[in-house]
Amino acid sequence: MSSGTIWGIDRRIVLGAAIFLVLVLPVFPRTRMVETTETIYVDVTSYQTSYQTVTKMVETTKTVQCYVGWMWSGGYYYWYYGRYYWYGGSRTVIDPTDHVIKIDYVSEGYNSWTITLYTYEGQQRVFRNVYSYDLTLSGTFTGTETKPATEEKPIITPIVRKEPREQKKLIPITERVSILQLLLGL
Repeated sequence: MSSGTIWGIDRRIVLGAAIFLVLVLPVFPRTRMVETTETIYVDVTSYQTSYQTVTKMVETTKTVQCYVGWMWSGGYYYWYYGRYYWYGGSRTVIDPTDHVIKIDYVSEGYNSWTITLYTYEGQQRVFRNVYSYDLTLSGTFTGTETKPATEEKPIITPIVRKEPREQKKLIPITERVSILQLLLGL
């Protein structure tokens, strides 16, 4: 073997090859960040509003006209010296607390009537043999009235759906590089 060779190859070539291999051969680990894009699905909520008609009973007050006055009823007629006379009976007073809103008069003959009183609450009272009365629609009272009232109630319904969104991400990647790549920033 000669002094200037290694395994029979010139030292300069072996040394140049070793330097070349050290510079070019990727043996050093390097971590770099790579930006990637991925699609993710997120929940998106929207709201749908619809309306429902609701009917409820509402009680209101109002001023109601009513009959007031008096009447004589009961008793009987009798004939005395060429004239009819009324005997007996009772006086009935009608005031606003009686809530009389309608009256029917039916003649019974001999100057007497049957009078039917109708109240705001739907009741009726009948008086027979009424021979004198004074009933006028001149009183008032406060009555209640129940009426249906409608209102629109909103109904809010959430609607959830998945929507795609692009999301950027940095991922670390470890690779092997040579000294030459490290020096040149490749």
